[in-house]
Amino acid sequence: MDVAYIVGRNGILTWRNSTLQLSLSKVEKAASGAVACQLMDAAHPGVVPMHKVNFGAKMET
Repeated sequence: MDVAYIVGRNGILTWRNSTLQLSLSKVEKAASGAVACQLMDAAHPGVVPMHKVNFGAKMET
């Protein structure tokens, strides 16, 4: 595999924060799926109904 495809957690976090103008401190903060919805909406505007996304969702244990 090419070295360009190997990105650490910090690199992914930095990319998400800069792309979506967020300030997540840990990758785990994106676990609810709201960040994934934001990424999809940024790439394909209008595909995800953002008004239905629960940004305060917590993971079930």
